[in-house]
Amino acid sequence: MKKTTLTIIAFLLVMATILVFQQTSNNTIKRKQQTTKASVGTEKDPNARANYELKRLQNPKTGLIPIDIRKKELKFANQLAALQKTRSTEIATHYAPEDWNFAGPGNTGGRTRALAIDISNEQILLAGGVSGGMY
Repeated sequence: MKKTTLTIIAFLLVMATILVFQQTSNNTIKRKQQTTKASVGTEKDPNARANYELKRLQNPKTGLIPIDIRKKELKFANQLAALQKTRSTEIATHYAPEDWNFAGPGNTGGRTRALAIDISNEQILLAGGVSGGMY
């Protein structure tokens, strides 16, 4: 009698657990579908997203998308890349490794925990290691 009662209770617990997980997964799937539909448009305006993107691309004065906008965009992106390259080389030559003063424990590896700029001199950057070193 006790064995059958325990078996029935165990079976009911397993079924209840399966039912709970199934309900949870169904709710998750429904939520994901709702967010996907909402990002495209609404019931009142199904093309809301497309209209938004169109307004972002249009010239505010004329209401038209500029003709050579893609060429201008690529040209601007190339200029940014070239500017970044020249700035990084300028910074690398200005702050050469010889300018650093070692002020920490030797042979201590690890991760950097925090970075801070000195209040009195903003040219000084303090780096604190997880193992306790300050550089």
